[in-house]
This record gives sequence, C-alpha cells and structure tokens, in this order.
Amino acid sequence: MATPILLHDELIGVLVAIDEQPGRRFEEQDLDLLALFADQAALEVEHARLFESVAMTEGLRELARLKTEFLSTASHELRTPLTLIHGYAELLRMRASRLSASEVTEMADEILGGSTTMIRLVDDLLDFARLESSRPNVEPRRLDVEQFVRHQLTAIHGRPGGDRVTADIPGALVADVDPSLLQQILRNILTNALQYAPHGPIVVRARLRAEWLVVEVADEGPGIPSREQERIWETFYRGEHARVSPHRGSGLGLAVVKQLAELQGGRVEIESTSGRGATFRVWLPRTQRAAEHSCGPVR
Repeated sequence: MATPILLHDELIGVLVAIDEQPGRRFEEQDLDLLALFADQAALEVEHARLFESVAMTEGLRELARLKTEFLSTASHELRTPLTLIHGYAELLRMRASRLSASEVTEMADEILGGSTTMIRLVDDLLDFARLESSRPNVEPRRLDVEQFVRHQLTAIHGRPGGDRVTADIPGALVADVDPSLLQQILRNILTNALQYAPHGPIVVRARLRAEWLVVEVADEGPGIPSREQERIWETFYRGEHARVSPHRGSGLGLAVVKQLAELQGGRVEIESTSGRGATFRVWLPRTQRAAEHSCGPVR
C-alpha cells in the first residue's frame, strides 16, 4: 500500500506500508491512516525546509556582519599608524632644513613605531587568512624546549620593553612539537603581553604534565575581567582595556594562538584577576602518539 507525500501539490516522496502476514489485505481505513501519516510527513519536511532557510539567511547575515566588522576593524587599525607615518614624513619633507638632529631622530622613531605597528597588523591578518584558507601541516620534531624558548627570547629582548621578559624552564625538558607553530604561539602571546602590560616582569614558563607540554606567559598587567575571559580568543575581539589602550591591535593575535594550539590537538586557557595580571596557558601534546589520541587535556 502506498500514498504520495505532497507538499503544496508537489510530489516530494511516497510513503509505503508493507504487511508480510500471509492473506492480509489492507482496508480503506488503512489507506486513510497512511495518508494521514503522509500529510504529517509533508508538514515535517516543510518545517525542516523553513528551518534550513532561516538558518541559511541568518548565516548569510552573520557573514555579512563579520565582513563589515572585519573591513571596519582592519581599515581603522591600519589608518591610525598610517596617518602618523604620513604626518611625520610630511613634516620632515617640509622642515628638514630647520630641524635639529634630535628632532629628526624623534620623528624617525615615531615613523618606525607606526610602521612596526602596521607590519604587526598585516602579519596578524595574513596569519589568520592563511589558517582560514588552508590547514597548515603540523610537523613535530624532538625539541629542547628550554633552549628553544631562550632562543626566541633573544629576538624579544630587542623590542621596547623586551628586557622585562624572562624564562623559567627546567633544563631537561623535551617534547615533540612543531617548532614553527610554537614560535608563532609564543610571538603572539608575548606581543600581547608587551602591549597591554607595560610595566613589571613577564615570565615564560614551561612544564610537563602527564602527556602534555604546558607553556604559559604570565604578566603583571591590568588583568582581564572575568566577563571578557571567554571572549578574548574570539576573532576580532578586543576587551575594554585594549579598546582604550594607545596600542593598536587587530583582535586576531590570540585567535590565531587558539587555532594553532587546536591544530596540534591542544587547547588554550587564561587565568586572570582584574587589576592583578594575567597568565595565558597553552597545552600541547608532548608526543606525536599523544596528539593522535588527544581529546583535550583534563582540567
């Protein structure tokens, strides 16, 4: 016995009933019941289509909103240092013959600072775009973590305030991780700390906990309110302190850190109290075998 499933007079399927009992015959009321089920099935299909349509519409709206937010954020964050660079370059061109050596040096420093900010913003955008467009290959290798981190800090010490960054890592610390991804994770977190924790020490720590390599960066900055802590890893999110800070940021650095950690089977977390600094923590599988069986570290 069969009956059509109709949706607005359009045939979308057929509902079939089979009785395997010998000698059994369907009656008219059986067909009526099956037709009732078919009508109910058509109604459910219509509901599913409407839900899918609404979800798609909302998805397109969210995509448009994110695109607008991205263009607004990127243009605003790039325009600020670009305006500074343009202004000082124009002053140098118009008044070069009347400026003292110290004034020229001061303007050159401002131009260098603005261009450094722009380079960092563009790097963040490129890193994020690269992660969104393709999945980077994870190539772990045996790493002396203490030696690796101290090597990375050599470059950090050349930045303004970089002398505040120290390492607290035991010598015999070995793990199988991707060095390029770990380098990028450290760079992003330390850049964030140097920007928003302008005073006090910044300490990079690393420890082994069971099957995990735990790397953390602790600062003594203004901290992050609890209401913002779940959102700091979101794309383009900038907390209240970051929005009023004179330092420009894309809101992508920590989002990239989260993606790079999860790409290796790890995770990220933050521990902070408003006004009392923050600790950014990254968990990475310490071996390739641990990464293959990773379901995330136990809290």
